[in-house]
Amino acid sequence: METTPKLNCAACGGHDVTESHLHRCQIVTAERGAAVAYGETYGVPAVTTADLWAHFGHVASPQDATRIVRQVLDLGWRPVVGKDPRRLWDREA
Repeated sequence: METTPKLNCAACGGHDVTESHLHRCQIVTAERGAAVAYGETYGVPAVTTADLWAHFGHVASPQDATRIVRQVLDLGWRPVVGKDPRRLWDREA
């Protein structure tokens, strides 16, 4: 019985992963990074954008999740109901 060699993932730091993990993780990491970078142009905290991206990533491809995040941010999305100023960011940032 032949075993598949286990590899280490440079994108997520995972150990003993498969070849298919490497490709998938590289795409996910790049797309999440692109979404976070786009969020930063609006002054959205990185963790907030990454969380939004993860929610979309459950129902869309990584590339589609990034496109949806961009659209949502362009439309002025805020991650809170109400007007608690501590939870909002400056739209003009």
